[in-house]
Amino acid sequence: MYSPSVKSRVAQTAIEYVTPFKELFIDREFLIYSEAFDSDQPYEHMTADPFNFAHLLGMHSRRYSNRALYDMAVAGTLSEDDFHFAHGSLREGEAKSFAKRKMRVFPYFETLLQPGVKVQKDFQKGSINGRFLLFTDHVAMCFSSDDARHPNSLLEPRGTLNLDRARPVELIISRPKGSETYDRIEFGEPSVLRKYAEYLPAALSNELRTQAMPTSRCTNNHSKKSIA
Repeated sequence: MYSPSVKSRVAQTAIEYVTPFKELFIDREFLIYSEAFDSDQPYEHMTADPFNFAHLLGMHSRRYSNRALYDMAVAGTLSEDDFHFAHGSLREGEAKSFAKRKMRVFPYFETLLQPGVKVQKDFQKGSINGRFLLFTDHVAMCFSSDDARHPNSLLEPRGTLNLDRARPVELIISRPKGSETYDRIEFGEPSVLRKYAEYLPAALSNELRTQAMPTSRCTNNHSKKSIA
């Protein structure tokens, strides 16, 4: 009985999930709020770009850029001949094991923007050094110290991680990438919007502003820190 190779399965996973990943993470950017972050800045930016997509599935190539691998996934033409797993000090066999684990949890990435998600600030595991880590019971995604806007690692479910300092994410708001205005609540109650009102960005849609500032407590320039 034919059994597809790991590389073939990774390629098919990339093709299957590239569109929802693009619509959810690449086309929008987010502010996440939690008591896990500093009291004077209880939020972090979060987004992704095409470069991250191949990395999150463990794909590397000497012939193609990460953007090219992403574009081939979008076009549905990505094949196992277009990439390899080995990189840095990891040989193909060891890197393949990591890729299999990434592939197994990748379909759950959308749960990172749903109620129940948690976050840990300053996460470190082996060679992974992250500014923060988002996780659910199904998947964990680490955002690098160099640029907290972009994920640099996709990890196995929380059962494999030590997350004693994690706290619930209370609010996630988002905007279309390239827009100045945050126009959508991914999740969070109006009371939570009001809790973080002084840390919300100045550029809010009228609907979000009404929910966050039902009184004259806050104005358009209320933030303690400027949020882009």
